[in-house]
Amino acid sequence: MKYPKIMVIYILVIFILHIIPAGVDDLSGFKILCIRLDYIIHVLVFLPWMSLMWFYLKQIETAGHSSRAKYILLWLLTGIIFAISVETIQLFIPQRSFNPVDIFFNVAGVVIGAVIYFWKPKSQT
Repeated sequence: MKYPKIMVIYILVIFILHIIPAGVDDLSGFKILCIRLDYIIHVLVFLPWMSLMWFYLKQIETAGHSSRAKYILLWLLTGIIFAISVETIQLFIPQRSFNPVDIFFNVAGVVIGAVIYFWKPKSQT
């Protein structure tokens, strides 16, 4: 299956951001609503994951596959595994530091993105 360029670019950018030392000042001192700014950034980086699924589902439906729910669940699980993996890779990169709380916020970004993607306001009748 051919993936749209935007998906490939998004995944590569996330991967590169997680393995290359950032060289920015420590963001842990900055807080928004009592949450460290770097944790908020982790959520924001993974927030679009489920929205990119639209490109994936569009190709699946074009190919004639009918089990949409199966592919949605697969995409969600892939996002969670990816969110965990990119942070875990930092264990093996000397210039990066591993923080298990970052994994939580990466996964939270995927899950919150899924909630936003599937949440539909109730129509008023």
